[in-house]
Amino acid sequence: MTRAALTSFADIVALLQARPEDVARRYAPGGFVNGQQYRARNPGRADKRIGSFWVNVAGPHVGRFNDASTGEHGDMLDLIQLALGCDRRAALAEARAFLGIADDETEAQRALRQREAQRAREAAETQAREAEAEKARERRRAYARFLDGKPIENTPAAAYLSGRCVGPGDLGRAPGALRFHPALWYQHTDDETGEVFEGRWPAMVAAIHGPWKPDGPPTFLGIHRTWIARDPATGRWTKAPVPKAKKIQGQHRAGYVRLWSGYGPRGGKGAPISQAPEDAAVYIAEGIEDALSAAVLIGQRPGVYVICALNLGNMAAVGLPPQLRRVVLIADQDPGEKQRAQIDAAAERFAGEGRTVSVWRNQYGGKDLNDALRMARARERQEGAA
Repeated sequence: MTRAALTSFADIVALLQARPEDVARRYAPGGFVNGQQYRARNPGRADKRIGSFWVNVAGPHVGRFNDASTGEHGDMLDLIQLALGCDRRAALAEARAFLGIADDETEAQRALRQREAQRAREAAETQAREAEAEKARERRRAYARFLDGKPIENTPAAAYLSGRCVGPGDLGRAPGALRFHPALWYQHTDDETGEVFEGRWPAMVAAIHGPWKPDGPPTFLGIHRTWIARDPATGRWTKAPVPKAKKIQGQHRAGYVRLWSGYGPRGGKGAPISQAPEDAAVYIAEGIEDALSAAVLIGQRPGVYVICALNLGNMAAVGLPPQLRRVVLIADQDPGEKQRAQIDAAAERFAGEGRTVSVWRNQYGGKDLNDALRMARARERQEGAA
């Protein structure tokens, strides 16, 4: 009997999923349990502090890990592979060792292991159904929050964007994917101290839509929220004085925020991205403000679409309509090794779909494209005042 036959791939995955906290503590050590999550540093990168990475050890998403900073996610076998930096075969071998699966199992031991795995699979299937139901409920809640808002024209959200040189006045119109909520609930728990921050602040809310589908409109996945507040010293609208002013409600994997659809042949708003002409180009940025900066700089050209992937890890997963043959990825001036790898992965994925791919790297100063745009506008004001 071969080693692989002793316990199947599905059995190994199910047995790992049944022990998420044990797996997490072994392969992402130094963390702690907070509610339904085990919080730790990402074992696959030089993570400076606990915060963006977690493993669900209870609840509908049990046995799944996520990194909100990089977009990485997966099951417990994926976590082992991430921690060891190895291939799937090596991760399976490590999982077998972790689970104590011996090469010389007796038939009775193997039968017991298979019964355990069957129970674990049934529990995982139930949890998966519960997770999908909870995702649907969360999408509905996020959509309700989006509808609670109002268009951003003449709101503090517009003032916030204008302060970053990407407001409706800079663009020529306000993106329909953005709305303003005057008092959106905020809650955040500090992973290191356990402190809870909560209250209501004004917020800019962005709609996240799922990937292109050939048989209907994309699914509404969730919302991206940016809490804002007026700076008492300057009177300007900036990010709210909270630990993490930007958060996502719902899902965003493979989705994006549709921020700019260019102009049509007669000067009106361009067609939706799902109906983009074949000679159009789509620019994909990591964040909303970088995407809007691109729209300010090149949005007057015909056939330009600009979307926001929300993080670099999601950039390679974005699902585009097939007729969009030109893809431009917007990158920071000096990205780190991890960021370059994510940009490269996105370029490889889109090129593999037969699209022409290029990278627009900020070479104009500052960290990102919005920094560069604001610096350019400041120089223009100084020159105008001279």
